[in-house]
Amino acid sequence: MRLLNVSSLSLEEFPPNRIPSYAILSHTWGTDEVTAADIHHPIGKSKPSWGKVLSTCEQAKADQLQYVWIDTCCIDKSSSAELSETLNTIYLWYEQAAICYAYLVDVPKADNPQIRGSAFERSRWFSRGWTLQELIAPREVIFFSNDWTEIGRKTSLCHILERITRIQGDILIHRRPLSSMSLARRMAWAAYRETTRPEDIAYCLMGIFSVNMPMLYGEGEKAFLRLQEEIIKSSDDQSLFAWIDTDASPTSLHGLFATSPSQFAFCHDILPYQDWEPRTPYIMTNRGLQIELPILWREEDTYVAALDCPCPPDYSDTTFLAIYLKKLSKVSDQYARVKVGTLAEVSERGKLKTIYVRPSGLVPHNAVDGLFPKHYVQLRGFRAPSVYAFINTVSANPRGEKLPAHILSSRNDIPAGFQKVFKVEKQALSLSCFVVMEGPRGKGLLILLGSNGVFDIGFDAIEANSPHEFTHHDLDTVRQHYKPKNPGTWVTLQNHRVIVNVQPQVQYGAKYYMVELEIKPIKESNGFQDPTVISPQASIKVREIDGEKIIRQGRLGGLKEKSATSLSQKPLPKPGKKASKTWSWFDR
Repeated sequence: MRLLNVSSLSLEEFPPNRIPSYAILSHTWGTDEVTAADIHHPIGKSKPSWGKVLSTCEQAKADQLQYVWIDTCCIDKSSSAELSETLNTIYLWYEQAAICYAYLVDVPKADNPQIRGSAFERSRWFSRGWTLQELIAPREVIFFSNDWTEIGRKTSLCHILERITRIQGDILIHRRPLSSMSLARRMAWAAYRETTRPEDIAYCLMGIFSVNMPMLYGEGEKAFLRLQEEIIKSSDDQSLFAWIDTDASPTSLHGLFATSPSQFAFCHDILPYQDWEPRTPYIMTNRGLQIELPILWREEDTYVAALDCPCPPDYSDTTFLAIYLKKLSKVSDQYARVKVGTLAEVSERGKLKTIYVRPSGLVPHNAVDGLFPKHYVQLRGFRAPSVYAFINTVSANPRGEKLPAHILSSRNDIPAGFQKVFKVEKQALSLSCFVVMEGPRGKGLLILLGSNGVFDIGFDAIEANSPHEFTHHDLDTVRQHYKPKNPGTWVTLQNHRVIVNVQPQVQYGAKYYMVELEIKPIKESNGFQDPTVISPQASIKVREIDGEKIIRQGRLGGLKEKSATSLSQKPLPKPGKKASKTWSWFDR
């Protein structure tokens, strides 16, 4: 350990078993701090921060201490090995210091910390990531104003510090061990703290969770994921999985780990059950986190997984906190967390099941993207005014190849008796089928379905004459003029507007593109126009106008269990419309 001698103002090295008593400084960095190289160079004395170094040494002398440790000048930051070793032991150094001086450069001498909204309460020191452990670890902290006037001590200001930081007083003054606090609560302490480098929001918490890991600057958010992976090696506290992200879409896919401490902002009151039943250890695998959780089917491919945590604020012994999971494939145990802005309360936990959940950064945007042995398109739904009639479906593969049955029941608007499942070839611009519709005044409409890219689905729409006469003999004519559009795009013709929405599903090792058709008539003042259209066994001439994109968001209903209120003890804004019988958290 390298310490600064307060008398000679020189740096001295000490082995771990011979470290003398020392004071330690906690502060927020300025733009030009004194470094280790500056200590023995005249340039150091010309820096604005030199006064902070001298005042720290003078205070240590007054406290009859010969040495101080200051992070800016006692670490050789040119050595990555030394920096990594220091950051892994810095919590211990603050814990073992004789005294810690917290220098608040933005707090004036006359400030009264007892007053709400004081400069002390608003100090930048309380918003920085590294100062969290610098508040908790030392046995005593003395706070100083910008002119080095003593403001107070951690022990005497404990109730004020508890109000500002929401850290329990027993933790601040070391009456209870840090390990007695839930993982979620400890994460919540850092929810509103910031660091200059994104990796440091993870590195500054290593001591809080008693873990060690190498420093890899440049990894960004991955550092916080690595931190949680290290935490679960020595803890099975499932409150770690009870984070909330109110900004995320309810359908977006996530891992079990949070991506930032800010997602624990409402988790101060989430506690785990202790070892009341056996728990299988977690294992990190190449398929993600392997974990055993009790899950209940919710709807379609959505499940509710109960955590070993009671539900605040009453912590009833008949309920459990739960998260929502989506099963990503019918043939695997791969899941992702969904509806991450909401937690649930359940009274029935379901059957234990071993599942795999990848970290958020490795969960695909759509888990069924990619190549499967077989691809199919299935007609699932059809929406159009009653003036439209469903005439026929024509397969582009009429060779008698056996096709599977549909995997999800089609809605009533797809008439019975028509083929609904069609093969999709793994090649670009390949037609799979076309749907024949009849609109007002007997005008026909063909909706073409097939591949767009090699593995993507596309569609097209063409107006037609004599819709009742179209058969598989017209496939060559239709195929030649298939110009696929992306699903979710409106195609505007002269008399109709058509959109096709697609939702991929995987079952029995095959991918199914579940297709929903929607048609709207275009009404002119003189009735339907007579455009140039396709006729059976005729060439195609179609005028197309690019349409607008439509974004649809579904809303899931809530559980049928007991309603609950926000976990946060602070008053929250009145929430907007939300699913009944679920918990939603909203930004403060």
